[in-house]
Amino acid sequence: MNACKYGAKKVTCLDISEHAIESARDNVALNGFEDRVEFVVDDAFQYLRSQVKGAEERQLRAGGKTDKVDTSKAMTAGIGRTWDVVILDPPAFAKTKSAVKGACRGYKDINLHGMKLVNEGGFLVTASCSYHMRPDLFLETIQEAAADAGKILRLVEWRAAGKDHPQILGVDEGHYLKFAIFEVRSKTAL
Repeated sequence: MNACKYGAKKVTCLDISEHAIESARDNVALNGFEDRVEFVVDDAFQYLRSQVKGAEERQLRAGGKTDKVDTSKAMTAGIGRTWDVVILDPPAFAKTKSAVKGACRGYKDINLHGMKLVNEGGFLVTASCSYHMRPDLFLETIQEAAADAGKILRLVEWRAAGKDHPQILGVDEGHYLKFAIFEVRSKTAL
């Protein structure tokens, strides 16, 4: 909603939950943005991977490097898209301390594929609501994803929970929300 409100011409709303998409669809209709929002019910990891694969194929075709691509087959419609802004807001990946290692893999994977779909100079907006994923580890994981993706990130904004999520002193579990906005550039573009 906010993306449309602040001028986005097109928005893709992705969630694995049909119910969540239906709620979003109703909200978009109430606000008059139906013509600007596409709704996708899919697993975010699978969707991002398929978009990255398509984008890489599109680059190979555009660059004339067709020896690795079967150009006799048309590309699947809607695959290989990129965006000026990619917003990732996954559920908590680490609900326990023992789940942190797996959570790091999940955050790295989703952010790596997300940043590969950001247009040059665009923005990756990413969040974690896992208390056990400490802020420094979250940033380190995103940096590792950037290195693997061949990207350079510039941290534009870092936030924690807002006023609607009050934090009680002495209750560390209240410090669970991490939110970052990064400008994304390719290492090869510099």
